[in-house]
Amino acid sequence: MSTERYVRLIAESGLFDEAWYTKRHRAASTSPILHYVRFGAAAGFNPSPCFDTNWYLSKNPDVAASKINPLVHYIRHGAAEGRSPHPQFDTVKDLNNNLEVAATGLKRVLYDNADAFMSPIRGVDWRERPWEGVINKKPWEYRVTAAMVHIDTPDLLAVVLDILRAQTERPFLHVVDSGSLEKNRIILEQMEYESDDLEVTYLRPRAWKFSSEPVSASMDCAFALCKTEFLYATHTDVFLKRRDHLEFLVSKCNEQTPAVGYQMSPRVWTCDLWKRILSHTSSVYHMPSMRKYGISWSMQAAHEAVSGIAADPLKASWPDTEVNVSLCMHRAGYSERRLGDPEPTAENPSMLMIGTETNVPYEDTWLEHVRSTTLHKLYGGDGHDQKDRVILLAEAMQRAKKRILEWRHGQNDISPPPREIQEPRNLEPERRAQSVQ
Repeated sequence: MSTERYVRLIAESGLFDEAWYTKRHRAASTSPILHYVRFGAAAGFNPSPCFDTNWYLSKNPDVAASKINPLVHYIRHGAAEGRSPHPQFDTVKDLNNNLEVAATGLKRVLYDNADAFMSPIRGVDWRERPWEGVINKKPWEYRVTAAMVHIDTPDLLAVVLDILRAQTERPFLHVVDSGSLEKNRIILEQMEYESDDLEVTYLRPRAWKFSSEPVSASMDCAFALCKTEFLYATHTDVFLKRRDHLEFLVSKCNEQTPAVGYQMSPRVWTCDLWKRILSHTSSVYHMPSMRKYGISWSMQAAHEAVSGIAADPLKASWPDTEVNVSLCMHRAGYSERRLGDPEPTAENPSMLMIGTETNVPYEDTWLEHVRSTTLHKLYGGDGHDQKDRVILLAEAMQRAKKRILEWRHGQNDISPPPREIQEPRNLEPERRAQSVQ
């Protein structure tokens, strides 16, 4: 059968999800179905979440030996023979008597049984390692996990996820949702369904003791579930401007420098401790070191540690989310250094601060951060501030989407940075001057 007939047969079957395939495998330069026929099937790519290429071949050695495209075999023979297209869809055998019903039924089963994509796989012999789930590339096969806390901003989250997917060091993505409304949880479930590189964890407590505790508890969850050597922490309102941003941070992170990121934004109304705190706006952590020293984000511990130093549960900015992480690292013997300072040693380990943020919506040569977007959306602010923030956010998202398109099409690619580069330059003064003019 010719390639053209394969493509036509697959297109007519309804079993190929072009949007899903393109998003996962970046096959935008050609027809997604043609890409699957020519390259994807041989590489073990799945044409949709409903058909597992490698699994189908492993369970049907006759198909593997025949060298026929596995999805084409399923369409022409497998469905009618009652062969299952996916380890979780044995119930679909009842639909296979009618291929048209199977095509729509698979998707219906998928949406109605979202649990089928969670680990462990039910009803599978333990020797087949069902706890590893159904996704092809496992989280621990990545070098970095990018973790972010989310609540009710799925539009921002979608942009940030695409920025991270376009990084030269592409991470596994972990979103910890700390209390989104049902309508937004449905959107998160759809995002998770559409990709194999995203995991969403939901926290549903009845009450929080401190205003920043949802974020600190979520980051403790991200630490506990991290299966990669490095974890990258960021926010859903941080838009990276360098495609190698994550690659650079990881290149600086190791056992002697187990945390790399920005210095915490100034908290001059408290004490000088903030100068020694590493922000989690855009930071990387060496997870073996974090586990070795029991590093925790606990907000309860942070309040106990700074008791008497302007600790106020109604003052959202102190102690803030990341305070206890740095306090734990101080106790473990880590100091702080800046870019250009002497390299750390086993006897003198340190956290690396690549720059300092401000307390206003912030932009430098590495990233844009429309600070506290979620906080303002949840609790509001004065009308003028909210209006300015909406404008700033819309502009930042527009620029971010443009960068994503450029990066996907090979434009604006940059070489990895040298071993030592200057700190990111704050662009806010220039922006304010331009607005005055």
